[in-house]
This record gives sequence, C-alpha cells and structure tokens, in this order.
Amino acid sequence: MTGNPTASAIPSMMRALQLLLYDGHPESLSLVSKPVPQPRAGEVLVRVGVAPVNPSDLMFLRGLYGQKKRLPVVPGFEGSGDVVAAGGGLYARALVGRRV
Repeated sequence: MTGNPTASAIPSMMRALQLLLYDGHPESLSLVSKPVPQPRAGEVLVRVGVAPVNPSDLMFLRGLYGQKKRLPVVPGFEGSGDVVAAGGGLYARALVGRRV
C-alpha cells in the first residue's frame, strides 16, 4: 500500500505465524488470526510487505538466540513495509505513509 491510508483501510484482524514450542520443528509454527495492535504514544503500525528469514530467526525458533520469550510468540527480527498509523507524538505522526 502506498500513500496515506485512512484509518478505515486498516483491518481489525491480521494473520501471523505463531511459535508454540522452541523445538525447531515446522509443526511448532501455526498460522493464526490476531487483532491488529493499536500503536501507543511514540509507536507506529507497519503494514509488513516483506519479512526475510535470517539465521538469527532460525536460531530463535530453536530457542538458541538470546533469551526465550514467553510462548506463544510471533517470531521475526526484520521486515519492511508502510507505516499506516501512529499512536501519537510528532515523529511517529510524521512517519505515516512512509516506507520503512
């Protein structure tokens, strides 16, 4: 999506790949529907267009990258897309409509 979308263009639900166990097995990942988060002050909401899978992501899926997060968790360290909403703050609002 390009340009400056309106709030009505933001869906209420999103799809996410969720990690259920730190065992590295494909069966431990599940595609789920989750509510789209609402950005808080100083935060932005990014509509992700591309998210690579890097060695750090593969290590995280096996529980071997830094601290383990409480499960279930949506994994991923990188991504790019468009800022579609801001939770407040001058800098965050200035990013709406930009590709990041």
